[in-house]
Amino acid sequence: MHALVTRSAMILASLCLASSQSPAGDLNPPPGAIGGTMKPLDAIEPRTCVNDLPGSPGAVHVIDAPGNYYLVADIAGEQGKHGVHIITDGAVRLDLNGFSLLGSPASLDAIRVQGGLSFECVEVAHEGLKMQGVIGGWGGDGVHVEGDPDRPVIVSLQGLNITDCLGDGVEVTSKKLFVGGLSISDCAGDGMRATADEIHCDEHGRVKVQFCAGDGITLLDVRQCTMANVSVSDNGGAGVSMSTPLAAGDFRWRLRTVDSVANELQGIVVLCSVGSSAIDIDECCATGNGGNGIDLRVDPSASCWVRVSQSSASDNGGGASSPDPGHGVVVAELAGPMRGGGAGGAGGGGDGGRVSVEFDSTAASGNLGDGLRVIQSFNQMNQAIIRNIRSATNGGNGVTADLVSGELTIDGSSSAANTGHGYAVQYRETDFNFVCRNSSATGNGADGFNADSVAGLCGPIHATGCVATGNTGAGFNLLCTSGGAIRRCEARGNAGSGFGVAGTGHTIVGNVAGGNAGGDYSVAVPGNLLGPIVTETNISTNQSPHANYQSP
Repeated sequence: MHALVTRSAMILASLCLASSQSPAGDLNPPPGAIGGTMKPLDAIEPRTCVNDLPGSPGAVHVIDAPGNYYLVADIAGEQGKHGVHIITDGAVRLDLNGFSLLGSPASLDAIRVQGGLSFECVEVAHEGLKMQGVIGGWGGDGVHVEGDPDRPVIVSLQGLNITDCLGDGVEVTSKKLFVGGLSISDCAGDGMRATADEIHCDEHGRVKVQFCAGDGITLLDVRQCTMANVSVSDNGGAGVSMSTPLAAGDFRWRLRTVDSVANELQGIVVLCSVGSSAIDIDECCATGNGGNGIDLRVDPSASCWVRVSQSSASDNGGGASSPDPGHGVVVAELAGPMRGGGAGGAGGGGDGGRVSVEFDSTAASGNLGDGLRVIQSFNQMNQAIIRNIRSATNGGNGVTADLVSGELTIDGSSSAANTGHGYAVQYRETDFNFVCRNSSATGNGADGFNADSVAGLCGPIHATGCVATGNTGAGFNLLCTSGGAIRRCEARGNAGSGFGVAGTGHTIVGNVAGGNAGGDYSVAVPGNLLGPIVTETNISTNQSPHANYQSP
């Protein structure tokens, strides 16, 4: 205790000594008025008022030097003129500052960026006042940027409200495009049309496009795209239409929380022309569109990985101007209807690219055509996985798979009350393998599980723990499969046969069937290994672990 007090006293004494030796500050302030010590904003970031800029024969105001610009009042359109014409190299930042650009039918674009320039960056925004001002009523586009995808040009559009333009709401050509907090409506062209190497529609707020005569959003020649928090509805074309460049390369697209509702054509359509693509669609919704809900097309020469998860496609089809039958989700060759051919045409197995498809936790219901449709007659399929899918009340099949090669796995899925088959699988080559686990088909207008082939080219099937009940056709109708096993499956109350197996080389053991109007086990024997069939009368004496049960 004594040592602690001594140390404290020494520290206090040293502090007092240091204080007594330090010079005191001047207590008298300098003469004159007290002034600020901070620089004004204009001194740090000089800005120019657009309303004070002169115009030209083609524009109300012209920006001819790089820098930061802002509005202090609305800009009114004039006949034959753009509102703001940017004709400078370098970087331009335009803050609409909550004010509007109001055009007329005889005016041109509200904001036009001149083509052929070496500009580095163009940013148009309502800084801190998102979507309070309006770009509306122009005779051309709301925002038109004539950039060059081969130059390092960045375009950023933030917090804009664009409406009632006779052209597109936004038309941009650039290297990179960033969009956020954007509302576009009632334009006579597309809502947003962009040609860019890299596009990000996930910055600073929701993008909403509705009531435009063309597509809601059209993205062309895109190598990398992230799109989130986007809503497109009631447009005269597709909700979202995207395509890769025609040149080979690696392309990466991710769509998340994109809602496409009540558009005249497809909800979401993606075209993969060449090269290698990865497409990830997550938590997206396509509802009430006139064409297919989610439509992914792959050129026969392209390689593509596709994943659709936690998404939904419902009540699509029936659009007056749509050539599509209105499927819920489609993955097919670009050689299909979009190029004038027939998707899944006869033949198969060319020297096409490789395709892998995964559907997970996705629902398809009430569509005019099939709920889920995978057509691959030219590309080489590595793997198609259909997991935890719910397909119901569709006008076609619940699930259609028409494949050349690889492996199709259906796991933990249900298909109910569809007009066609619950699951319709068509083989095009003998090296195609079909695996079905723990899935159900209930109350469909044709077969529960149907497997057939083109030109008698049959492959194996492996079914475990699957259930088919109350279907208008057969429970399991395997018209052309070769090899594999059907184990621990159940078929009850179907209007056709419970298990109908016309192919050869199958092992059929441990199954349950009963009350099927066309017979419980219609299996070609010899040619298949069918376990003994037991009933209530002899089940107590059965000693075979491979027996199939026939219930009353």
